[in-house]
Amino acid sequence: MNRALASGIVRALSMNRAPEDSWECLRCVPAAQWRRSLGWFHSSGIALYFWDWAKSHNARGAVPPDVQAVLEDRLAMNRKRLEQMTGEFRAINGVFRESGVRHAVLKGFALIPDYCPNPALRNQYDFDFLISAESMELADRRLRSAGFIPKEGSRCTHPVVYLDQSGRTQPPSDIDSAYSPLTHRSVEIHTRLWEADAEKIAFELPANPLARAGERNWNGIQFYSLSPEDALVFQVLHAFRHVLNNKCRLSIFLEIARFIDSHSADKTFWRNFTRLLAGRMRLSEAAAVVFCMALSLFEPERPPELDALLARFLRPAMALWVSRYGLRLAFENFSSSKESLHLHRLFIENAQVWPTLKRRRLYPAQLPAMPHGAGAGGLRARYRQAIHIARRAYFHSSSALRYWWGLPAWTYAVGRANRSTRGEADAGALRGLAGSRKAVLKFGENDDGLRS
Repeated sequence: MNRALASGIVRALSMNRAPEDSWECLRCVPAAQWRRSLGWFHSSGIALYFWDWAKSHNARGAVPPDVQAVLEDRLAMNRKRLEQMTGEFRAINGVFRESGVRHAVLKGFALIPDYCPNPALRNQYDFDFLISAESMELADRRLRSAGFIPKEGSRCTHPVVYLDQSGRTQPPSDIDSAYSPLTHRSVEIHTRLWEADAEKIAFELPANPLARAGERNWNGIQFYSLSPEDALVFQVLHAFRHVLNNKCRLSIFLEIARFIDSHSADKTFWRNFTRLLAGRMRLSEAAAVVFCMALSLFEPERPPELDALLARFLRPAMALWVSRYGLRLAFENFSSSKESLHLHRLFIENAQVWPTLKRRRLYPAQLPAMPHGAGAGGLRARYRQAIHIARRAYFHSSSALRYWWGLPAWTYAVGRANRSTRGEADAGALRGLAGSRKAVLKFGENDDGLRS
């Protein structure tokens, strides 16, 4: 990932910035750096969003011709994938509607158009449905009869993952396969919106979101989705969980920023959303962190109600984490280090569970799964598996070392922030937000190379 390129792309996708502000920055990036950053570009989920922006603003000249060809090819692939997924979604949604299982679609097609104006620009890997826990047995029978079987070991986890047993698709082989119509899609069945046991954070969530779900129509498909307020709560929890688990794509914050921007003048929505968070301090704090990230990165129009939420619930230590670690990690899709543990600790109320959780995150004991076909004795597959294990071992050891090395400075900084008065804390949170935005704009300055 080239910092100057990443900074220019984020500037381009910022919602209240003139296109000319980004062109010159992007033109200055050497073609070789564009090519080397293609892996990051695709894994961040913003490649097609950016390519759509470049075409709509006559800025294609800032992109090297061979990179243009790659992006156009991936867009064509993703459109074909979308066509197939639309048909699959229609069939799976029909299974739920005909079964009488009370359900709501999460993410995916439910994000259109509020979070994503064009589904062909979005990487979608699965179909997510929320159902009540007592409907799980019926949903399982109906999905099996429709040709979907639980992924091995999935019945003991949450969400439960189902795979199409027809064999029409195949596991992903590389980053480009994310756009391929041949890459398999899964069906994920959720019975709750948050994994308190896994993350050791017990959010008090709004009760019974299925009761507030409503019917929608997209592309001639009738389906149920959460209310706009509940959907935003889920998007916040979805982003927050991926941040804590070191695998949050930059596009998640872009989509949340698009929602904020498109609803900035909707006072009724923000009043209802604020009412939904009332009395739920930890959930409000998580929302403040996620909103701070989205605002800092992509600068949507900010409703006054959101400023009030940040002033009240973005604690000084949280604002400090965003400005010191969060933005840099967002550019790297949270996959370069484990400094998200500093944020995680701020939300852990039971100090006794922290040592075990920290040890599990710093030193995971489970080895990566064998690649597809390795079980048949393929030497090349086994070699790739060995290389992958070696790389992951290096990542875990080096990131653990960086975590321990930076822990004293972080602890000292948090102590200083927590000793401030409440008035200073409110001002400090907003200063941290402004400082974070400046950090985004300066992110690519004086960068002399490539970071992996």
